[in-house]
Amino acid sequence: MANKPLPDQSYLINRFRYDPDTGHLFFKEQGVDEFKASGSISAQTRMLQWNSLWSGKRAFTAINSAGYHVGNLRRSVFLAHRIIWKMAYGDEPELIDHVNRIKTDNRLSNLRAATKRQNSWNAKLRSDNRSDLKNIKRSSNGTKWVVHVVAPDSVSYRGSFDCLGQAIAIRDAARTALMEAEQKRSVRAV
Repeated sequence: MANKPLPDQSYLINRFRYDPDTGHLFFKEQGVDEFKASGSISAQTRMLQWNSLWSGKRAFTAINSAGYHVGNLRRSVFLAHRIIWKMAYGDEPELIDHVNRIKTDNRLSNLRAATKRQNSWNAKLRSDNRSDLKNIKRSSNGTKWVVHVVAPDSVSYRGSFDCLGQAIAIRDAARTALMEAEQKRSVRAV
């Protein structure tokens, strides 16, 4: 699913203040040029009303069904973490990953541009996972730890192990190698 294009960076910076310690957005005071007269209400009056209601207040406080902070801007709903990324870096990556998996933690230190694979590797464990470990499960007879690491276009079987520590080491090495290969591919694509 494609993301809606965001307003340009300068518009966002003029509209919002970002707090890097909390990851929250706040409305900035707006000038009269942001408002139009409506009937008997002047642009000046509308500006004063808006600023008294919203200036300094937290923005993008609603949480959507997927668990992300959202808000309305120019009659469209946008994700707060995408607004924050655009304000900070000026670009709009296809995916922005919450490193700590907390969807409401929009501190820049917790956000990263990610490939689909990186984003899926950072997803929560499946509800049917019984080992509490990604890419590792118990064998059907329960005697071994089986490692499965997903590689591009296939499943890469890495083996079964008596020791959980061995399984974790093999899984981590395989994931690191695949991540490095993914990064090389994405660098070449640029």
